[in-house]
Amino acid sequence: YDVSGLNAVSGAIVTQVGVEGTNGGWAVLYGSDPVSVTELQLAIDEDTLNDSERWHVTEHVTYLVFGVDSSPGSGITVSPSSGLETTEAGGTASFEVVLDRQPSADVSIGISSSDESEGTVSVSSLVFTDSNWDTGQTVTVTGVDDSDADDDVTYSVVLDAAVSNDSGYDGLDAVDVDVTNVDDESNPSGHYLKTGVLTNVNNQGWETVQLDHSYDSMVVVTTLNYGSSPVSVVPRVRNALADSFEVQVSRTDSSSSPISNDVAVHYLVMEEGVYSEQIDGIKMEAVRFTSTLTDNEQSWVGEQRSYLNEYSSPVVVGQVMTSADSDWSVFWSRGDTRGEAPTSNSLYVGKHVGEDSDKSRSDETIGYVVLESGSGTVGTLPYHAFVGSDSVRGVGNSPPYNYSLNLNWDPASAIASQAGMDGTDGSWGLLYGGQPLNGSAIHLAVDEDIADGSERRHTTEQIAVLLFGESAALVSGADILRSGISGNEFLAHLRFQDACFPISDEGAGVAEPFHKAQEVLWTETLPSGLFYDEMRDSEYGFGRESGLLPEVEHGYKENDYGDEEKVLECVMVEIANELDPVSALIKERFRNRP
Repeated sequence: YDVSGLNAVSGAIVTQVGVEGTNGGWAVLYGSDPVSVTELQLAIDEDTLNDSERWHVTEHVTYLVFGVDSSPGSGITVSPSSGLETTEAGGTASFEVVLDRQPSADVSIGISSSDESEGTVSVSSLVFTDSNWDTGQTVTVTGVDDSDADDDVTYSVVLDAAVSNDSGYDGLDAVDVDVTNVDDESNPSGHYLKTGVLTNVNNQGWETVQLDHSYDSMVVVTTLNYGSSPVSVVPRVRNALADSFEVQVSRTDSSSSPISNDVAVHYLVMEEGVYSEQIDGIKMEAVRFTSTLTDNEQSWVGEQRSYLNEYSSPVVVGQVMTSADSDWSVFWSRGDTRGEAPTSNSLYVGKHVGEDSDKSRSDETIGYVVLESGSGTVGTLPYHAFVGSDSVRGVGNSPPYNYSLNLNWDPASAIASQAGMDGTDGSWGLLYGGQPLNGSAIHLAVDEDIADGSERRHTTEQIAVLLFGESAALVSGADILRSGISGNEFLAHLRFQDACFPISDEGAGVAEPFHKAQEVLWTETLPSGLFYDEMRDSEYGFGRESGLLPEVEHGYKENDYGDEEKVLECVMVEIANELDPVSALIKERFRNRP
């Protein structure tokens, strides 16, 4: 029988009406898929009491075919309702709420956090109408910081029972959303990124670099700094395990003679892994893999890799991290084509041997780091990452070749890896000159191997650059003296934002303890057990009469005799202006600190 008028079916009931055949019969659905939106497949069956013959004349059958309910009942969908994470660094998470059917009256749902000391919500209620009921409304949850190492804490975003004049929705209670606030005291970012500069590295022995952290799976990336134009060398790394790695340079002309000028090596070390802005404060990945392909002047292919994060403008730096082969090889990367830097959707990395006549190498471990182009901090380190223009030439041309910078801090170290390969002879990026780094420029070159001749001129190449400043640390007297700023001049530029520092034994008054203090704590609230006492400050004549600062407070605590003991000098300060060198110093020292 033909069926029409349904978009989907869920079943059917069929019944024989009338009896044409004298033997009797009944209607059945027949076949493996007897009910569809276009037809019913039927048959008539007979009993087999007196014989096995089941032929039958035509009969009439009535039928009722059931479709699928296209008008769902009242419901509230929350997605996702679990697995959300916020962080004490202010990391956020979001979920959406939407109604399952159009309401006949407005539907209001209260939203709240079960623990506002761990997370807060962006809205206090959601209202759905007959016009926006099917558009998801977003609730953003923001993690709240504390000073306790209280591990990760689970809390809920509570969705109250709906309130509405639509009886189907009124009182309907949606599922609450489970959230975990990641503790930043118990769970500092796991990348453990460290940078440094090694001086006087040569080719006469491996130098062990001892680290202050033991890594589960270390990724090491290095960059040479030619102070002049030594013989062509590449950086080599091995035994990158636990809390140390070894480094040396290798000549590319197969000679074992000592190089005439030792070189400096800048290095980056971090834990292999994938890192996010939400959890770790930076979108980044550090990867190790076994390279089985060796590129050379006759073949520039690389090994295709997939990004573990999404990047719009990736910066890729890397290193051959093992020395399974006694002969040298060096890292390179590309995008869709040999001469193109890695792009947002194309990444090839590998090792190459340039013009070396021995074009085969043992498998080696390659480590590489990817992060988004731009500036920020990783941990307490200020950084700046970018891929420069196609303008850096060889050490046999006229180095250095400069990339301009506009930083308000001086780089302390840099990683520079070649991005793309325009020259068919092969090359690698390096820092060039006795002082290759400052806030306005980085000085670079590329070098070639000299396995097939001493000529080291090279066409222009692009370099991926990763610059690091000094770690942001607590301001101390040493910082101020190193900047050539005296205590009083330092204080004269500060106004109106809480800063507290311990009173030194020999200090008195306002300015003196500040620059003699061992460390400064910037805080919005006094440490537990301490309090302000304006009357006592006034009684003792502290602060306000000095003329240096508008506001000075002192932190007190009660001693064993019930008297107030002054233990903190607290100055209300603010950054003066962007161009002020003192302000710049403070901004660098306190970048992203609570």
